[in-house]
Amino acid sequence: MGLYRPIYIDTVSQARILVGVIQIMCPVCNSILVDTNGTRERKERRVEAFQCKDPECPWLKNHKYGKQFQVTSSYMFKQEIMVKLENLYYTPTYLMVQKIRVLPKNMAYLQLK
Repeated sequence: MGLYRPIYIDTVSQARILVGVIQIMCPVCNSILVDTNGTRERKERRVEAFQCKDPECPWLKNHKYGKQFQVTSSYMFKQEIMVKLENLYYTPTYLMVQKIRVLPKNMAYLQLK
């Protein structure tokens, strides 16, 4: 079970490329017992928020509610993105990405849909 979300790269030419799918996990305890928690406004868009629902999460030792987080700001998520981008780089798909000119700033601006 658990929550999964697709990862896209938005290119300069307005194309959207599916890079992969990630499982949403608590950044504190790595539990898959998470639930959606609305959206948050970030710069020019809104991002989906999540909350840990694992009763054994260490976050609950000092807090009343489970850890709230956005996947785009999670260190664990950023590591997962780098792995997926490295895999993309070392595949024939990389040639396609080069042809459509994905800029580094756009690679960092991955958006969940």
